[in-house]
Order: sequence, then C-alpha cells, then structure tokens
Amino acid sequence: MPPRTTNNVAIIRNTALKLFSEGGYAGTSMRDIASAAGVSTANIYNYAESKEELLWHLIRECTDMLTGMAERAVAGRLCPVDRMSVLVSDHVEFHVRNPWRARVLAQQTQHLSDVHRRVTKASQGEYQDHFSSAIEEGVELGMFRTAHGRLATPAILWMGIGTNRWFRQGGPDTVSSVSRVLTEFALGILAYDEVAHEKGCPQPGPDHSTQPTPS
Repeated sequence: MPPRTTNNVAIIRNTALKLFSEGGYAGTSMRDIASAAGVSTANIYNYAESKEELLWHLIRECTDMLTGMAERAVAGRLCPVDRMSVLVSDHVEFHVRNPWRARVLAQQTQHLSDVHRRVTKASQGEYQDHFSSAIEEGVELGMFRTAHGRLATPAILWMGIGTNRWFRQGGPDTVSSVSRVLTEFALGILAYDEVAHEKGCPQPGPDHSTQPTPS
C-alpha cells in the first residue's frame, strides 16, 4: 500500500473540490475522485473514510477561511462604513478567486450530515453577523439611510457569491475592479450618506477617508 502522504491528501481533496463544483456531490462518486486523482478506488479510502468526509473537510475549510477573513477585516476598525467596505471587498475577492469553493459551499451543503450541517450553518451565521453588525451600527449613526437593513445582508452577500457564475479570468474585468464596483453597489444598497459619515465617523484621522476604498 502506498504511504499516506500530505501531498496525496491535498491532491485528493483538490480533485474532490473540482468534481463537486462541476458535477455536484450526488453526481460524483469516490471512484470518479480516485480516477481523477490518479489513485486506485481501494486506496482512496486510506485518505478519506467516505465521500461525505471529503465534502465536510472542504466546506469546513471554506467557512473557516471566511470567518477568519472577516475577523481580520473588522479588527481595529471602529467605523461601520470602513468595516462594511472592507468586508464586502474581501467577500467579493474571495468568491472571485475561489469559484470552486464558492460553488461547493453555496450548493452542496445540503449533502452534509445533520451534525455537520448545523456546524456549517453556525459558522455561516457568525460570518454574516459581521456584516449585519456593521449595517446596524451604520444605520444607527445615520451613515446608512436604508430602511431595509435586515434584507441588505443577504442581498450583499449573494451579490458577491454570484460572481463565481459569471466572472472569467482574462475577461474585461479584473478582480480588483469587480471588488471595487460591487463595494460601491453595496454602499448604494445601504443608501450610504457621505456627509453623515464625514461628520460622525467614530474613527477620524489623517488616514481616514470619507470615500471608503476597499483595502
């Protein structure tokens, strides 16, 4: 039996990610993954006990990446407009740069076990709370004028998630341009008030901009 190496584990997981994103979880078998990864069907079970285990690892890794990214985005930022701008920018860039992960997380979570699905839902809720918190604070301070803050979070999140369906590397748009424009769209959804932001920003300073720019 070939040794169980870290490299082989990565190859099998990346292969599963690609196949799950293209053909769906139900349409992909362990035999398909083994064949595409260049290992025998018998040997693949030395790397993953089941297809669901592979899916769970991929989804857990993706949600961990997103929550960690959001925590870094809000750290040290008192201004809700700045937090929102960076959160949206990072969210869009993640989904543009990781279309396979985005599709698997958005479309294949239903195939997880009940326990894993609950953990995933909790992690996604934690991620979404960063957006909701920034929106609520921005509304309270008058920097966002929307009367529909509750609906804004899913609308903005799905705007970013949807990039995996239409963005193409080498096309007319770049990652940075898409990130910048969709961040502007998000602020438009929130009815961003630049004057209120300038007057009431809780974190003013020489480096603070009244025209938030994604970092």
